[in-house]
Amino acid sequence: MSARESFVYFARAGSAVKIGYALDVASRIRAIQTGCPIKVELFRTIRGGGVEKRWLHEHFAAQRLQGEWFRYSRDMLTIEVALASDSDVPAVRPRPIPRRREHFVEVSSTLIISTLTKQVRAIVGASPGTQVRGRIFAAAQILRLPQGRIKAWYYGEVRRVEVHEADQIRFVAESIKNLDTVSEAQRQLLSS
Repeated sequence: MSARESFVYFARAGSAVKIGYALDVASRIRAIQTGCPIKVELFRTIRGGGVEKRWLHEHFAAQRLQGEWFRYSRDMLTIEVALASDSDVPAVRPRPIPRRREHFVEVSSTLIISTLTKQVRAIVGASPGTQVRGRIFAAAQILRLPQGRIKAWYYGEVRRVEVHEADQIRFVAESIKNLDTVSEAQRQLLSS
């Protein structure tokens, strides 16, 4: 690696995910967005470059759509790549069962956090209740996350993102996109 550190990124546009690498991920995402009619959302970065990217392309070959674009897989949220000791051959390092500090998504910019914050605010806004406190309580029940954590998201105080937390927020946000309230989404999710 050069003096500047590069990152492998996972950027989602609809159900397609681009796996690439860049020194400046935010600029790269803006460049991809310029040529893409669907909103492109960065959802994960890991340290690495071309070798790690190529390994990930091979690992997700069954999901390949075209070029560097793949169908979304939950494994994309948790897969870790580490170079084997004396070679340039990547070795998969599955993420362990979540423990305190080992299960955070690596965030090199605030893009992921700000996107998830907007989604949490939308979920809180669509939750039943007349006061913010009641809506935060209802959103916490829907998201199955602690009320204090939802409050931190709502007020923009979150600095680190847990994988399961990001996944749950995205899932509920997608579920309520076409529904009027979180309670309708909850009824629909529980019935399926």
